Amino acid sequence: IRPIVFSVKFKTRFFQLLDKSISRNDLLPAHIVAAFCKRLLQCCLQGAPPAGILLALVLVSNWCRQHSEIMCLLHRGTSGTSNNKIDDKFNPITDDPSQANALQSSLWELSALKNHYYPAVATLAISVGTPEEAKLPLHSLEDYLQLSYKTLLEQERKRQFKKTSKKSNSGKKSISSSTPLTFHAPKEGLFDSSNDVFGSILDLPHKKQRLD
Repeated sequence: IRPIVFSVKFKTRFFQLLDKSISRNDLLPAHIVAAFCKRLLQCCLQGAPPAGILLALVLVSNWCRQHSEIMCLLHRGTSGTSNNKIDDKFNPITDDPSQANALQSSLWELSALKNHYYPAVATLAISVGTPEEAKLPLHSLEDYLQLSYKTLLEQERKRQFKKTSKKSNSGKKSISSSTPLTFHAPKEGLFDSSNDVFGSILDLPHKKQRLD
């Protein structure tokens, strides 16, 4: 798996087949499932779009709950770290999952994704492996396969519109209702007020004339 997988033409079909191969095979060795989880999450940290990261997080979340043998990757700490460097045993170069040492690693990539700029990605990364998530049904893969920049922007637009509508219905003035729509000419010329600091400084020849 390479980062480009999130933008290829047949992305939807690829991830459907990948999910079927892993989630529906109870006899699949744990080190293979762990290797795919690690590779997906590391691709997320290499410039993947938010829609692709959401899809990867959903797959990892479902696989961890379906294959309890890899839950150790979620709960394993980083006690072996020093100087802010993670002692990761995972080999991201090899194409052989059995040689990747994934079970000796941890899903530290989730900690990085918790600080993602897109709120939905950060929220989903935080929820992976939590007791609250374990009580919920598995994520529906179909809900995430068609996501793109366009669909995510549309979701944000609708969410902001609903938020604005709720504020308006709660009695608060909306932006449109508080913006003056009619211009009224001033009754006096500029700087006519005796309390106006500029009126004592500027002496305009047409100071006492009314504006047309």
